[in-house]
Amino acid sequence: MRAAALGREQELLAAYQSVIAARPALAPHLSLLAADKAVHVAALGTPGTATSTARTLGQLRLLEQSAAAAHGAAAQRASRNLAPLLASLAAASASAAAVL
Repeated sequence: MRAAALGREQELLAAYQSVIAARPALAPHLSLLAADKAVHVAALGTPGTATSTARTLGQLRLLEQSAAAAHGAAAQRASRNLAPLLASLAAASASAAAVL
């Protein structure tokens, strides 16, 4: 479960970086959310590399909504040690989707 969560957060971070590269004017707004994803990746384990073709805020919103649902579902099945982290990730993704 931790590896899957790490993969989701790496995918989100790559998506933020991709949208920022495609639309630099959004960097001031998106950089804070991207930094949050970087913290999540560090909390979950060793960062890997991921790529993304996301280019729009709509795509980011959908990715965040999907991650929120997946993290939330995983939290319900996770150990007592991992569940709080997954629940926090679900809340963070849901919040980011709302902002986007």
